[in-house]
Amino acid sequence: MSTNRINELEKLIVEAKKAYYLGSPIMSDKNFDALEDELRNLDPNNPILQIVGSESSKGEIYHDPPMLSAAKIADIDDAIKWASNYEVVWGFKVDGLSVKLVYLNGKLIQASTRGNGLYGENVLDKAVNFVNIPLTIPTNKFVEIRGEAYIPLSIFKKLGEGISSRNLATGTLNALDPLLTKKRKIHFMAWDLIGRKPLNVDKKVALLKKLGFDVADQGIVTGDDIRDVYVDVTAKRSNYDFEMDGIVYKINDAKIQAKMGSTSHHPRWLAAVKFPDQVGITKIDDIVWQVGRSGKLTPVALIKPIFLSDATLSRATLYNKRFVYNNDIAVGDDVNVIRSGAVIPKVLSVAKKGSGCVNIPTYCPECQSQLKDDGVNIWCCNANCGEARFLRLQNYANVLEIEHLGPKTLRKLWDKGLTREPSDLYKVSQIEYRNLIGLNGVKIYKQLNAKKKIPLHYFLTALGIPGLSYETAKLITRKMKTFNTVLNSKKEDFIAIKGIGPTTADNIVTNLTDTNLYKPLLDVGIIVKDYIPKKKPKAVASPITGMKIYITGSVPGYKDKKSLQSLVESNGGIWKGMSKSLDLLVLGEKAGWKKIEDARNWGLKTMNYKDFLKWLGL
Repeated sequence: MSTNRINELEKLIVEAKKAYYLGSPIMSDKNFDALEDELRNLDPNNPILQIVGSESSKGEIYHDPPMLSAAKIADIDDAIKWASNYEVVWGFKVDGLSVKLVYLNGKLIQASTRGNGLYGENVLDKAVNFVNIPLTIPTNKFVEIRGEAYIPLSIFKKLGEGISSRNLATGTLNALDPLLTKKRKIHFMAWDLIGRKPLNVDKKVALLKKLGFDVADQGIVTGDDIRDVYVDVTAKRSNYDFEMDGIVYKINDAKIQAKMGSTSHHPRWLAAVKFPDQVGITKIDDIVWQVGRSGKLTPVALIKPIFLSDATLSRATLYNKRFVYNNDIAVGDDVNVIRSGAVIPKVLSVAKKGSGCVNIPTYCPECQSQLKDDGVNIWCCNANCGEARFLRLQNYANVLEIEHLGPKTLRKLWDKGLTREPSDLYKVSQIEYRNLIGLNGVKIYKQLNAKKKIPLHYFLTALGIPGLSYETAKLITRKMKTFNTVLNSKKEDFIAIKGIGPTTADNIVTNLTDTNLYKPLLDVGIIVKDYIPKKKPKAVASPITGMKIYITGSVPGYKDKKSLQSLVESNGGIWKGMSKSLDLLVLGEKAGWKKIEDARNWGLKTMNYKDFLKWLGL
């Protein structure tokens, strides 16, 4: 059943891609994304998912590097996690046709569509008629500029042609008559510049503007500013004079980009968050502030029930204190609500202001302690605050991966008064666990006592300190190595670790000053294991050490491209996509004829996979 469905999905996706890139889409973006998601669940490594563009749109202009797609992130909160602590540049995801322009000695000498990502169609005769691009630029260097060709919505409405500005722009560049480009006033918005040396994104933006181009990338953001930009642009989407289906975020630093690299489908340092499909308007009946595990208060709007994205919503998050304050959100306001990623209800903006005023609490609604305000969030610093205390207990069990010790079981222990702190989990007897939970209680007891030696990064994560995530704990562990060093470190020591900001550093030092956070755990026998770096294995001599290699087709015994990449890299080779710089192209079963042809044209060395395996001694 699943094999038949996979085959069916492959055909549907290929046909949809072909139609989309020729300017005659046969389904909505939402339906297409649903097909890709279904195929990804059934067959995560299916090669159809790696197709950029359409084979039918293959042309004569070679792209080096390839013109890849953007990875799609369903939810803005996931984008914030993806960006981590990096400096990120945000930009418009213009819904047009991707085009590259090549300048040499200051003159426009080549223009082409993206095509299938490796080869595109020559459209120089049309590009010279783009309304807003310079035909000459003030430089004698080789410069390649990539961007989106589109028709402004104001012009599209006057033309009265086509079903969308994107489709009309695509049809115009595919048409035989180059003068249609001028008639329909095709515009160009740049989103990348490729020169002789890599540049940070903000440097590229400045240079593109200096050369006279409109630019999609808008500015640098970090942390919660990533969400603020998304919310603001989504709310003002109709004010822009071009079709736009989302926001693109890029890691700014070119060196970090190089380290992150790319898949055959998309750069790992670039991601796009699409706009929500449905927005509804409803009224806020009340706003409650929930105290989280870390003590952070999250505002939640209790709204008049509204049916949206196949569900009835009665609650929606308001993100944080800054969002509520900056948007003057209050009880009685009519608000725009989205169901982000078709899952999480969120307030997007105020649709109509009511008579109420914004009300930010200064005391914790749970324990009445005075709150700390860091400008973005408000925090309860009382470690004994009710729900925060329970959630910290839950976090400890989650980090240690104690099977059967989920929220319901923890709630039973809590309600019986057996647990209030993580250390209490070790004080409950085996008989008490069994009487309350049954046989699973015995398993919980045995697991807890079997996991009393805890690696430092797990222990730090389990303490539930605000901002101290698993990844941050690993950064600290590699640098400081022992818990004693962590305890004796100052705020400046943590800030000195790349990836840790002042707020997180301050939270770590402040929380660890309270010995009640960790000492009770040490008292019940927890041992925090020091970090010991793993010794690197000695290099094994290999005939392919340092060689740039790609394997086309399949190789018996290796299920996918990932396993073939591992084969090359484990033997000292460098896995590289198809390009002129390869040292060796290995020909597997059903090797791609186009790659074989390219290898011959470029003079690349090739080898049959059987000879390759023998060469490696396999």
